[in-house]
Amino acid sequence: DLDITFAHSIKLAQRGNFPAALDGLLEILRQDRHYGQGKAHKVVLSLLELMGEDNPQTRQYRSELASTLF
Repeated sequence: DLDITFAHSIKLAQRGNFPAALDGLLEILRQDRHYGQGKAHKVVLSLLELMGEDNPQTRQYRSELASTLF
């Protein structure tokens, strides 16, 4: 269920486990690009911003996001 996955991803993000949270959020977007009227997408972008542009994982997740959405 996407709502459960979203809630779990938010909890992971609150604990500072951004990669696990992003994995869950990207899985949601793979199944429903417009989940929660764009809520999952916005959270992904916010987490990537928090991780910072210099973080190699940020680039990896941006690439995954792009391939998921386009």
